[in-house]
This record gives sequence, C-alpha cells and structure tokens, in this order.
Amino acid sequence: SLAVQQYTEKFKIRYNQTPDFLSAQGYDIANIIKSISPCLSSQQATLKDCLPKILPYEGLTGTVSMDPDGEISRVFPVMKFSEGALTEPLPN
Repeated sequence: SLAVQQYTEKFKIRYNQTPDFLSAQGYDIANIIKSISPCLSSQQATLKDCLPKILPYEGLTGTVSMDPDGEISRVFPVMKFSEGALTEPLPN
C-alpha cells in the first residue's frame, strides 16, 4: 500500500535501516493512542469506551477491530518477502 511505502521510506531516512514488523506495530499502536487521547482526556472514559469510536483501524500491520464484548481482534495481511523487500498483501 501507499501508506506502507511512505512509512518505509521515512523510516529508512530517519533511522538508516529498513523497518521491521515490530516497528510498524509500534507505529500503529502510537496512532491508535493518539486518535483516542482526546476521548480519554475530555472525560472519565476508559479504553473500552474510546476504542470503538476509532475502530476498525486500518493500520500498516492490518486491521484492528473490536467485537461487541470489547474483545480486540486483528487481521494481519500475508505479505511476500522477495529480493529483500516486502510486496503487497497476498490475496486471501
């Protein structure tokens, strides 16, 4: 995706290395927290109160969603690693 390509380019420029899955997961979590921080700070709300307002979240590492009971679920795309680079997600 374009978002993955842009993230990879910016990461390489800043850290002089290729990002791995864990760095991309960290990026997704930071964006989720940033997105819910106004909700958390404006009232006495919990994560369970605020997360549904931004989910499903389409991140670099896949889709994050929540079921009606408040359980988080993740869908991770299957990527192909070829010639030192990740390619687009493979079809399901």
